[in-house]
Amino acid sequence: MYEVKTIDRFDLTDFAGDIFKESNTNTPDAILVRSSHVDSQLISKRLLVIARSGTGVNTINLEACTANGTAVFNTPGVNANAVKELIIQNLFRCVRPLNAAIKMMTGLKATEGESLQEVAEAKRGDFIGEELYGKTIGILGLGTIGQRLADSCYHMGMQVIGFNRSRKNLRHVQQFETIDEVLSLADFVVVLLPLTNETKGMLSTESFELMRDNAYLLNFGRGDIVDNDALISALDHNELAGYISDFPTTKLQNHPNITLLPHLAEIRLRH
Repeated sequence: MYEVKTIDRFDLTDFAGDIFKESNTNTPDAILVRSSHVDSQLISKRLLVIARSGTGVNTINLEACTANGTAVFNTPGVNANAVKELIIQNLFRCVRPLNAAIKMMTGLKATEGESLQEVAEAKRGDFIGEELYGKTIGILGLGTIGQRLADSCYHMGMQVIGFNRSRKNLRHVQQFETIDEVLSLADFVVVLLPLTNETKGMLSTESFELMRDNAYLLNFGRGDIVDNDALISALDHNELAGYISDFPTTKLQNHPNITLLPHLAEIRLRH
């Protein structure tokens, strides 16, 4: 019987049987992982396979697996729709300050004889915001998530531009040869690139200088693609409007123009 070690939470109730069992051993036959780091010490001669629920495999020592003969699988697209929806939610948050409006309404009181709606409407000016319609979204990485996002944004009336290492046959996306072109034209730049030696720290000082002062950067690729020191400097100098990241780090906490999410771009699929 094969022993399977799970890193992160997995429900294997419907699958475990006579072929394999879940085990906490440090010498498993297989490993299942979501976003956590896989300790290289687990890559023993017995380890046959590591399966990643998600796209990126940067938390797995691929060189050690190759040398060991351990196969590594990922699951591109498994969370594509969930990530797309999360990005769209955050696009709306960029242009419509709904959280602030709700907080204002929570403490708002109407005096006797006043209508709460009238009192609220007198204060709504700071919370109306803008529309996404007509604005330009730049998508860096046009894989499954990027394509779904592009399609949804197009149908919301946005102009969709993007960059991908290899050109895609996409009807609604104006694709550019360089990332710099996308950065200079977009109102919103969404990072969906994998973390590689080439992309690590790729978005830095020169990148932010190209972006519009009122543009937002949304990072749902990997945290290390963005140079955090350069990012903070750019925000402090009003070189871009805000940053949203699904990869929290202490350095970025409590900045007024940075929104950090607890790595929500993953969803447990339930049947």
